[in-house]
Amino acid sequence: MSVRATFDVRRIVEQARELTAVPMPGREHPVGLHLRDHYFLRPNEGQPRVRLPKRAAGLTQIQEILSRDVLGLDQSESRIAWNILLDQPSLCAPVRPPTVTELLESGFAISEDEGSFVRAVALAAVYRRGEREEQVAGRATAEVSARFAGVGRLIVVTEVKNPEVSVNAWADVKWVLSGTALCRELEVLYENATPSTQRSGTRKSIALLLGDDLADRLPDGSDARLSVIAAIHGFNLHILRRPRRHTGTVLGHIRTTPPSLLVIAAPQDAKIEAIIKTYRATGVVPNVYQLGDCAPDELTDFLREVMGAVSGINPGLFLSEPFDHPESRDVSGVGVPVESELTIPGIWPVQKAGRELIHGAFGKFVENISDGFWYTRDKAHHAESKVKRYRRNGRLLEHDADIDASGVIITKHKGVVGAVVSLDDMRGV
Repeated sequence: MSVRATFDVRRIVEQARELTAVPMPGREHPVGLHLRDHYFLRPNEGQPRVRLPKRAAGLTQIQEILSRDVLGLDQSESRIAWNILLDQPSLCAPVRPPTVTELLESGFAISEDEGSFVRAVALAAVYRRGEREEQVAGRATAEVSARFAGVGRLIVVTEVKNPEVSVNAWADVKWVLSGTALCRELEVLYENATPSTQRSGTRKSIALLLGDDLADRLPDGSDARLSVIAAIHGFNLHILRRPRRHTGTVLGHIRTTPPSLLVIAAPQDAKIEAIIKTYRATGVVPNVYQLGDCAPDELTDFLREVMGAVSGINPGLFLSEPFDHPESRDVSGVGVPVESELTIPGIWPVQKAGRELIHGAFGKFVENISDGFWYTRDKAHHAESKVKRYRRNGRLLEHDADIDASGVIITKHKGVVGAVVSLDDMRGV
């Protein structure tokens, strides 16, 4: 199984490509885009190659799609983006070919006779684009990097006798600006991937504990949807229901097969505390996320947010240290990312510091003796947030506020990731 045929959102983001000019090949494919005349994709070892048609009649529909603008890019940049997605995608995996009815509903002209010769591959790529941005007071401009992704399907109709020769082609691609949007599109593609593709890759394990009320109210199909979210992030999901009612069963599972990650969607009580304590005693590096008593319609979004943090993918398609990265827990200073200088008078750096602790996902937390709050740098930088403020509640740090570079508290919705952080998941500096 080719690495490119494996659904792994972190790998896709890691392989972000510069949006730079592509050299003209010696002989260009009739579709243009600086693709080689002998261009092809190989979605998996041992499978026939996928090629775009060479005859003008077979290129009519896809050329109309390829000529469309990509987000706010100019014509040249749009062509480069299409070139990378079609020629050097980070994901190239076989998926279930759409039916004739599905294609006709999508606007792709195809006859019933051609339906048996349709092939489809999932494609995805992330791009880095440098932009010039003027600084305040007429100072020199600074280079700012923006990221976006292309994700979707390339669909071809092949000759009857040769599956490597295409007579028609169509593309169903979305261009997105966030990690969440990329994950949503990858989930849809994964659900339609071939069984061998779905099983490919090395995965860790995640246990999701569903409280009694939540387990009773989840709609049909939720288990499959949650498993797909975990799978594209490199995890196999095991759902444990009603941990308070079946505490013994849950504890037995935690002891015998301790997961790499434990996510708890249930109200905090003594039995939940016992489960967490048992998990931390198993010898694995304890990775715990507590979602609390969330609503059924929130669970998929919350799990997607948790998995993004676990994989080290922020909403802007940039990478940070993944939650369970071994080096991110090295509190001797080796492997702990060095933070760029930031000064917010009276806020950061903390002048009268008490305890300093390192969290595997969120970095250094510093206790401020002056006001009693705990502070940490905001890695995601949502809504210009630079520092996050927490209030201690027993062994938990609860998110209190986000602060911008001027020291002003920002009014914004706080997601579930990082809303509550346990001191037991930290190590001293």
